[in-house]
Amino acid sequence: MTNQTVSKAFNVLFTYPIWRIEIDAENRLIAVETRNPTDTLPYFNVISFEGDYVLQDFKAISREWVLAGVQCQKLILKKISDTSPIDAGVQIIDCYQPQQHETWFNYIFLEMVGEGILLRPKMIAQGMQLFLDLKTMSIGDKKKSLLNLLTAR
Repeated sequence: MTNQTVSKAFNVLFTYPIWRIEIDAENRLIAVETRNPTDTLPYFNVISFEGDYVLQDFKAISREWVLAGVQCQKLILKKISDTSPIDAGVQIIDCYQPQQHETWFNYIFLEMVGEGILLRPKMIAQGMQLFLDLKTMSIGDKKKSLLNLLTAR
C-alpha cells in the first residue's frame, strides 16, 4: 500500500528539471529541488506522499542554496560556496508557512540528526559541533542537546 501511495506523489509535474530529492517519512513529505536551466536558480517543492503540493516553486535567494533535507515539517537548505568566509549558511523554511523562515550565516551544515541538524561555525576548521533543534529553532551544545533528545524518548 505504501508503494502505491508514494507513487501518486511522483505523478506531479514540476516546472523545472529535478536536481535533488529528500524524504521526511515521519511526516510523509517529499522535498524536491528543481533548477531553472536558463539561470540555474533553485526552486524548492514539497509534496505529500499522496501527491498534494505543500510548497510549490519556492525560489531560493541565490543559486548557491541547495536542498539538504526535510525534517519536522521544515525544509532545510545549505549554502555551498567557499569563495569567502561569510558564504556558509543554513536556512530553515516551514513547509506549511514559508514566510516563516530563519537563516544562519557563518555555519556549515554537517548532517541531519534526529529532530535537528549538526552545524559547525565556519571559522572553526574541526572539532566543535553545535546542534540546531528544529522544534525550538535554537542552537546549543551538541552533547547536551543530543542527551536531552535521548532522555525525552
